[in-house]
Amino acid sequence: MLDVILDTNHWIALKENQNILSKFEKSKRRHGFNVLFTRPNFIDLAKWDQQDTLSDIIAEITDTYVVVEDYNSDGYHYSDDPLLIPPPEIRDNLKEYTLDFGAAKTLRFLFRSMEQDPDEGFSDLSRELSDIHDEGGESYLKMAAFWRYVERDDDRARVELSDASKLGYVRRQLTVEHAKQIQPNENIETQDYVDMEICAYAIYASDAFVGEKKWINQDIIPNVCEGIEGDDGPILMKSLDEFFAVFPEV
Repeated sequence: MLDVILDTNHWIALKENQNILSKFEKSKRRHGFNVLFTRPNFIDLAKWDQQDTLSDIIAEITDTYVVVEDYNSDGYHYSDDPLLIPPPEIRDNLKEYTLDFGAAKTLRFLFRSMEQDPDEGFSDLSRELSDIHDEGGESYLKMAAFWRYVERDDDRARVELSDASKLGYVRRQLTVEHAKQIQPNENIETQDYVDMEICAYAIYASDAFVGEKKWINQDIIPNVCEGIEGDDGPILMKSLDEFFAVFPEV
């Protein structure tokens, strides 16, 4: 069964346009694909309004919730219960409040109760990595991003990834590809951090990703996948119109 991940803006499109939502539901019934909803999707949607409507749509369409707890492992967790979304340290505490809620009501509760703070250090880190790339080239950039995997032989240093997990590689290589694209006067948005997290989930957990044009057009995901043996990455689409062209509802 095909696993599909949507970027957050496409979840919002489903909420704001009943016709698009209806087409998506018909396409899903016809083709039988599996819709995944990720933790970064939730974090991204937490700042939007009409979360009750979003909760109903997410619960109706999502087959599986997926989260990563440890990027240095090769495992991510699946569940049909949205209570997988909160971090493990608060998950058990929330469980007693959501007993017998059902998916939509649980999501509404999570949107109201979970605080989502952006990674404020992302912009500074991205600029530092971009400067390293501009001054030293891609090899120095990669050593900075993969500093845990740098090995030294006499006066030479190299990145040795044989012991790196796929999840760890994907997440770090995304920062490399992102830093290579940054322009000198570009305003690096904190939002990019969440977007990259969704791209990471798309690479290791999906077969098809309906992403944001900004990320698809830069070929960041294919560039990351080039370093993963035997993995060409997900089918990439920039819009739901492209998705419906591949998976028509009738």
